[in-house]
Amino acid sequence: MAAIRMSTAGIKMYYAVEAQKGEQPTEGFQQIPEITEIPEMSSAPETLDATPLESEMYRIYVPALIDLGGALSFTANMSQSLLTLWNETIYTAYTTGIAGEKEMWFCVVIPGFEKCMMFTGQPTKIGMPGASVGEVFQVTLPITPTNEPDWYDVPTELKPMGV
Repeated sequence: MAAIRMSTAGIKMYYAVEAQKGEQPTEGFQQIPEITEIPEMSSAPETLDATPLESEMYRIYVPALIDLGGALSFTANMSQSLLTLWNETIYTAYTTGIAGEKEMWFCVVIPGFEKCMMFTGQPTKIGMPGASVGEVFQVTLPITPTNEPDWYDVPTELKPMGV
């Protein structure tokens, strides 16, 4: 049976600091508003050439590590409220959490999915984004993953009512 095609409408991104060290948060998530673009968080693993000298036609490879390319770049509509949220609230929550040896978790919730993409990460303060005539003023929100992004059950508080 063919899959139902989906729109990106309604996708939301959240953050939360662990309540208990080393435990994924289940509550306390706050939305990061105005996200317009989420980077891909999957990639083919690097491969290592394991071809023995006796091979005469084909190389043999083994999978290695997956490289997401460093910091993930989330695009958002720039505003004073987003600047304050990111550089003061989120960045301060991250530095306070790290001081207490707690990680910051990021969560991308997709309407209709039972799972959400979650990962721990280090946000970097944003500076002045580029600007040009006739464009929407947007900024990159850089987050360096500190674990492997993976699919987790959507936290109860982020599920739509009645689900």
